Amino acid sequence: MKRTLITSLALTLVATLAIAAPPRRPDAGPGPAPGGREGLPPQVLAEFLALSDAQIAQAQALRETLQSTAQPLHEQLRANHEEIEAAVAAGDAAKAGQLLIAGAALRAQLKAAHDTFRNGFTAILTAEQKAKFAVYEELKELRRSGRE
Repeated sequence: MKRTLITSLALTLVATLAIAAPPRRPDAGPGPAPGGREGLPPQVLAEFLALSDAQIAQAQALRETLQSTAQPLHEQLRANHEEIEAAVAAGDAAKAGQLLIAGAALRAQLKAAHDTFRNGFTAILTAEQKAKFAVYEELKELRRSGRE
């Protein structure tokens, strides 16, 4: 019974991902899509998980916190990348190396922000919603690994 439920949830989610996820631009490169780590739009995920109004409000607050934390980090990463390119073009290996290390630290901060969001989000879910979310996360990872 449990296996049948998980299978049907997985099939529903695959169909939802195929319909709801916008196609990636060929020039977009690796990385998260605007919807957040190549996932479903928030309203579609909320419907899939059958979130209550209170859960939606909590998730929105978590999402806003993530966005306010992540946006400056993304801007810093873009600037860092441009500085690395300039240092390499100028032949300044020492500066490029320092910038690569700084970029790694920025990516670690960005990952920590996403992890904080995910942990906060899963904390507001019921056991049944957590099971659905786990299936969603697994399918999202499979989809992502198929692109690499």
